[in-house]
Amino acid sequence: MNTTTHAAVSTLIDNFVNFIITNPSTLFVASVGGLILGILKLVGHSNRDEKSKFSHSVYFWYLVFCIIAPPLMGSFVTSLYLLNGDKIQPILALQIGLTSPAIVTSLLSGTAHVLQAKPMEVPETA
Repeated sequence: MNTTTHAAVSTLIDNFVNFIITNPSTLFVASVGGLILGILKLVGHSNRDEKSKFSHSVYFWYLVFCIIAPPLMGSFVTSLYLLNGDKIQPILALQIGLTSPAIVTSLLSGTAHVLQAKPMEVPETA
């Protein structure tokens, strides 16, 4: 890496660490909301009849996904709100953590509808 790139990466990491240090409780509560969502998904799967349950190897990866992805998604979506300058109380952070998959889905589907109505123009390469 050249010195300019190294300085930019260093600044980015410093800003990221400062962001986490200044908002730890909000991000933690959002992660807990995501974890609750993941646990609810696991409980829902365990209540299925045996024919519709995953095999043990697939269930292991489903377990890992449900424990890791929702908390990360909840923290990420909460981070977007905080970076936008919004003030978030802990109960709202919990709500964002619980509903983050729906928030991300609606953002992606809204973007897809916009792109479908007006596709992006890709410049041709020579």
